[in-house]
Amino acid sequence: MKISFAIIAFLTVVCLKAQNKSSRVLVDTIKPANLSPYGQIDLEQFGVDPGKPDNSPYLQAAFNYVVSHNSQYTTLRVHSGHYRFLHSVLMYNYIASSNVYWPFTIILEGDNTYSSADGSGTVFDFSTLTNSFGIGIQGGKGCIIRGIKLIGAWHPPKLTPTEFYNSGYGTAPAGNCRNTRFSPSSAIVIDPFGPRVPSDGGYQGSDGSGNPLSSYYRGGMNGSTGIELSGIFFANWLIGLITSPNGGTFNAELLHAHHLQFQNVAYAVQGCQPEEKLNEVDHVECWGVTYLCFGTGMYGMGNPGNWHLHHWNIAGWVNIFVYNIQGGYFQSQFDHIYAENIGRLGYISSSIGTEFGESVFDFANYSDASYHYLNGQITGQGVHYVNDQFRYYGLYTPITINNLNGPNYFENTYFDAVPVYNTDYPLGNCYFSHCAVGGTSQLLNPAGPQEIDNTQLSNTFCYGNREILIKGLGTLKTTCARVAASLPINLNQKTYQLAPVEMPGTKTSPSRGGQMLVIPCNSDELHRVRKGDVLVAHNVKGIMVGVAGTITSIDSSAKTFVLGYVPKEIISGQNYALAVWLPLMNICFSGNTTAGSSQITGVKIIAGDLSRFILWGGLMQTNVFNCSQDAYQSHIMRITRWDPVNATLTIDRPCSKTQAAVIFVNTDARLEGL
Repeated sequence: MKISFAIIAFLTVVCLKAQNKSSRVLVDTIKPANLSPYGQIDLEQFGVDPGKPDNSPYLQAAFNYVVSHNSQYTTLRVHSGHYRFLHSVLMYNYIASSNVYWPFTIILEGDNTYSSADGSGTVFDFSTLTNSFGIGIQGGKGCIIRGIKLIGAWHPPKLTPTEFYNSGYGTAPAGNCRNTRFSPSSAIVIDPFGPRVPSDGGYQGSDGSGNPLSSYYRGGMNGSTGIELSGIFFANWLIGLITSPNGGTFNAELLHAHHLQFQNVAYAVQGCQPEEKLNEVDHVECWGVTYLCFGTGMYGMGNPGNWHLHHWNIAGWVNIFVYNIQGGYFQSQFDHIYAENIGRLGYISSSIGTEFGESVFDFANYSDASYHYLNGQITGQGVHYVNDQFRYYGLYTPITINNLNGPNYFENTYFDAVPVYNTDYPLGNCYFSHCAVGGTSQLLNPAGPQEIDNTQLSNTFCYGNREILIKGLGTLKTTCARVAASLPINLNQKTYQLAPVEMPGTKTSPSRGGQMLVIPCNSDELHRVRKGDVLVAHNVKGIMVGVAGTITSIDSSAKTFVLGYVPKEIISGQNYALAVWLPLMNICFSGNTTAGSSQITGVKIIAGDLSRFILWGGLMQTNVFNCSQDAYQSHIMRITRWDPVNATLTIDRPCSKTQAAVIFVNTDARLEGL
């Protein structure tokens, strides 16, 4: 039996060597027919044919010929058809005597158009290739690939929306495709090879000539420049386009990739090293199942370059748009991105002035993507967001911003509700300027003084250092640093153990997000919450960890409420303090307080609209209100009911003092000119 296996193994090696040798001889002996002295070459003249089971040797022969005759030829044309490839094909010009990849230019043109998503046009099929790449460009200068559909071997797993959207960065299942740091399976690789074989063993298999791909790890650290990709359709790849994954070369700059389509590509575009300057990817459609549209730091050297992404249209199942930790390297710019039903914008961290603008993000619903409102639809720091729109389409519930330990700036940006952001970090914060919230005509921190009618005051935010001129009344001056605050549902910092609870008639699954929990509470706590409230969770150290869910129902008789869409990460049996996240809106009124009573009587509205104020959540943070029995945030209260007939307000806790004609103004605002 051992002898039989040895014979089989020997014959297998001999066959493989013979196959590689025959392919190499074939490439060396292929001679084009009927070539004009100058001009473009039709790939048919090299034998490229849709009827062949493997076109790799023929296309490789064409590449080699053009490189060796680059003063006469640069352009290769390929007609419509479905062309199969069993090996990678590589554009390169290696000078052995100098051990260097020398510059060259190849233009590869197919007949694929932007309307060829149906499979028509020029199709290069690499669907049996799992351990290498489709087309590689090594040290090219000004090379162009246009009008080709590239089909790979990656197939997205069958997941529910919740399972898909609750996956993190870099977690796309690779299936049978190679997913290593320096040689991942990709459709197009700019500079796949470096001076030496990397630690992961490098790309496997052979090229169209039969040469082992490992033999191309040689030369110096120079890379490609000025590559253009146009009209490329990427389908079923682990990675669509990647630059310099080898970990040893630089350059790969001045890339212009435009009018691209990505369908079922786990990671659409990946950058790897810091010399990738002025790389532009624009006019892109991305749909099907995509885990990440653009990323840096995941492959190769792991450093960010200078990228510009604009005019992207994203639909289908797309989880994350960007993962780009820039640090102090180089800024990247993002603009005109339209994304619908996307899990999150992603993670951008910068200390060098990155801007994200002119974009619309409609995020996936709480029920599908609860992980993201715990970890942040927008994560990172040091980014200027301008002229954007961020929302859950039609829900009017807050997105989450995880600002880490640095600031983010939002200018002229629209939110459906005041976003949740962590106010507990010592350095991190969010700054809002001239932003709109929830369809109101009033802006969050508008530029310059503002003049409004009296009844519109409660549509304005306490946030910012500004003046509001109330017609016929006076001027309200605000200096509030927060646009919203969290109201503890238990004033003594009681914590709740959030663990899975089986609800009657409801099947819960601890392995998936979006669960529902039954929260037992006392009458005082129940008085403080409403159906539809968004609750945030604080850990035992008092640090906000994110959104815990939304209140979907309240049972007064059982003294419980149901917390829905709870992220799986928060259901761990740990203890959390729960609080309601509410905006701080302007209001001014006077009234009488009685010790031990939760009512304010004799209320006179000075400025604003109490009914409108309560619709915004009714949260007040004022030093004139102090409950001595409250050990936690004693200066914050929630107005729960307004009775205009009896001029009486009901609040969420008893007053500690008896006082007459107390003037209440939210936060530390001052009304002047009364």
